[in-house]
Amino acid sequence: MAQVMALVIFLSSLFLVRFIVRFVVKAWWTPIRIQRIMKSQGIEGLPYAFPHGNTKVITAMINRSMNQPMELTHDIFSRIQPHVHSWIKIYGMNFMNWHGSQVHMSKDEHIGRIMNVITRKGEPVTLQDRTIDDLAALPVHPFE
Repeated sequence: MAQVMALVIFLSSLFLVRFIVRFVVKAWWTPIRIQRIMKSQGIEGLPYAFPHGNTKVITAMINRSMNQPMELTHDIFSRIQPHVHSWIKIYGMNFMNWHGSQVHMSKDEHIGRIMNVITRKGEPVTLQDRTIDDLAALPVHPFE
């Protein structure tokens, strides 16, 4: 009976360790790795903050923007998306930000170019088959 109980405890602790490792890899290690790869390619942005990404910064900027009275002007972009407006001033038109552990790029064409270049054996690969190592091998140049 003691052996069965020891086996159950061992298997449950093994499952728990596996779960924790998978969580840390997905929520911390992979975003840090993506950030390092994108920075080496010339694409910068706010650094990843575990576990929420940049959502707290985005929320604070939007709340600050909405609490101020709006001037009479047609320039509402800085009011509606103050985080994007601010980051375009800092990083240029090509930057990345984080929503949780998922990276978001400012230019959709850039993502399309990256994904279309990656192929295996001459045939297009589905998005699920692409790995971060495939992205790291690409020469990426920021758009003007």
